[in-house]
Amino acid sequence: MIDNGLVLTPKELYCLGGILSARYIDYAYIAALDDIGQDYALFEKETRASLVAKGMLEEDFSGEIEPDEACARLLQPVFFGTVETSLNICSIGEELKVDVYNYHFYRRKITLVKNHGKELLVSEVTPEMIEETVKALVPGAYTFRSGQQVADFDKSKVTRFFSAKSVDVGKASRVKTFIEFDGMLCTEADEEKLVSLSADDFIRAVNDVIKGAM
Repeated sequence: MIDNGLVLTPKELYCLGGILSARYIDYAYIAALDDIGQDYALFEKETRASLVAKGMLEEDFSGEIEPDEACARLLQPVFFGTVETSLNICSIGEELKVDVYNYHFYRRKITLVKNHGKELLVSEVTPEMIEETVKALVPGAYTFRSGQQVADFDKSKVTRFFSAKSVDVGKASRVKTFIEFDGMLCTEADEEKLVSLSADDFIRAVNDVIKGAM
């Protein structure tokens, strides 16, 4: 457990989905699993024991297992929401670093699932917290205005790549990409050329995709 949230492995999240009779589990979480089909009974036994040890499952004297109520409430948007958005941030340096924020929406609640090494940080967030995450992406003392075209694109000057995605399960999805090039936040124009974005326009464009159902 963490303040206002959970720390789960992909296996634990998948197991909880089965226990809570999930309507939907994001394929990205399933893809992170090892091949559990080789010995599913062992996987289920070990994973349930791990969840009991973490206090996310409660076992009575008869051996019956029930999920912790707070844990079940937090995971409702993950397993039953059909609106999901994500923000992927790829930082390019000596080592490539990727941060993934998955936002799940259900009955005016939002649950964030964020990568943390081989584990997942799961917490409840608000629309205001999502906006603050986006605002924090803008470099300090940023002064560029919107509309400046990048004439000489040099890949070595790309420092970050952003992908904002929105999915309405079974209906529609959309993706918007952005690049930080030589300190300037850019997006692709209709002519397939990069153009700059002001801080406000960048924040507005990213939020427009990931604000979800709120």
